Amino acid sequence: MIFKCLYQNGNSNTDQNVLKDSLKSGHTIGNVTLSENYLFVKKGLKCFYIAYQDSQRIFRRVRTLHANICCGDGDLEVEYLVIMANDRELMEISLPGKKAAQILMNELRELVPTLDTKAPKDSPKQEKEKDKYRISGQELHFDHPLAYDEVFDNFMDSYSVYYNVDREDVTEGFDAQAVFDSKSEQYFLIKSAKVADIHTAEYVYFKKIDKLTTDVLKEVDEKAWNEGISHVKPGPDHKNTDVVLVIFSESIDDDALECIKKIKHSKNYNHALYGYSNYRLIVIGLDSGIAYFNKQARILMESVGNIIIGKRR
Repeated sequence: MIFKCLYQNGNSNTDQNVLKDSLKSGHTIGNVTLSENYLFVKKGLKCFYIAYQDSQRIFRRVRTLHANICCGDGDLEVEYLVIMANDRELMEISLPGKKAAQILMNELRELVPTLDTKAPKDSPKQEKEKDKYRISGQELHFDHPLAYDEVFDNFMDSYSVYYNVDREDVTEGFDAQAVFDSKSEQYFLIKSAKVADIHTAEYVYFKKIDKLTTDVLKEVDEKAWNEGISHVKPGPDHKNTDVVLVIFSESIDDDALECIKKIKHSKNYNHALYGYSNYRLIVIGLDSGIAYFNKQARILMESVGNIIIGKRR
């Protein structure tokens, strides 16, 4: 286990033995562990931590996502825990359901009564950042050309907080890949009343292409989808394994632009009783300064905008 401090300017103790003992003594809900002095977040082989005294605010965020649930349409409420310090968000962590979020927040308030657990209103700084791009349908406009190295590095830095990012041992045909794989636990109101394990995963593939044509798009698209779902292990505890493809292209053919918006892949396992897989496609036109999304990827538009302008997701 590799410990990484979320707030480098804080007073967090970096003694590994202290951190290990604190982690072991804490109460874990999903990927989050609350100990007497620290909050820990497990992400693969990494364990991020922050001392409560260094936290400016820790609060609960609920996002409503449009989702296809089984064979019908519906809205999915996703719970997150957000950690802030020095007027900026350090991390947003997905939580295994509403009850787990309520339990975690109640325990946090008991542990640290002085901690601010209320969600902040949008600050002028956040509003200014949103003005740096605009959303139009399935397009994200920056109104200026984008530099490949800068944008690519922003994606790598941002995803490395939540995912295991690999730029060396990569699936053939891609420039980098990122994996988020989590097995969380869902509870009733008490820790001992466990409902189920919940397995959720996401496989993200990154590809740089000089000129994107329809034929090249379809080839890379099929490869990413098939490679991603090859990792699925359907079962009662499997919730979802999603696939994301991010393409960086200097130029994009008009036919390919139309194809991007129409591409769709999805799959359910044992009539969705064993979970499902969705596919999100993002194509960033570097010369045009426009990012294009398929319909399933629209929920990522604001996050992608923030990544491109250099704000952590």
